[in-house]
Amino acid sequence: MKADIELNEPSEPPDLSSFPTTIVAPRALRTVSLVSLIMAVGMLGWVALTALRFEVFEKLFNDFDTTLPDITILALRIGPGGFMAICGLLITGLVIKECLLRDKGVALLINVGAMAVAMGMWFFLAQAMFMPMIKLIENVQG
Repeated sequence: MKADIELNEPSEPPDLSSFPTTIVAPRALRTVSLVSLIMAVGMLGWVALTALRFEVFEKLFNDFDTTLPDITILALRIGPGGFMAICGLLITGLVIKECLLRDKGVALLINVGAMAVAMGMWFFLAQAMFMPMIKLIENVQG
């Protein structure tokens, strides 16, 4: 026995004009994007200040007459000026992006990416500063 299947002609598509196109209200998205911009700029500023303090550690390392880890040598070669330039370029790009980009969802993602870059740069500087101290302590212990 064959089942009788009745096929209906496709009707008109449903009206989705009243359906919200974004999950977050545009004003809230603008506010969150602006707050994330301020956080990203602050984090990059902190990295720049950390890079400026790196020269003090360089003098300290020279006084101990030890061999420096590769990460510290790389950070010293980049220098505070290099880190300041990178942070300055990123901050300038973020501010220009915020003024030109209309889609605040994309702007928010870029800001979060900049925060991740700032955290990575700070971690790199922290490792470069403290690895020689850890090696020095290991040498003193035995």
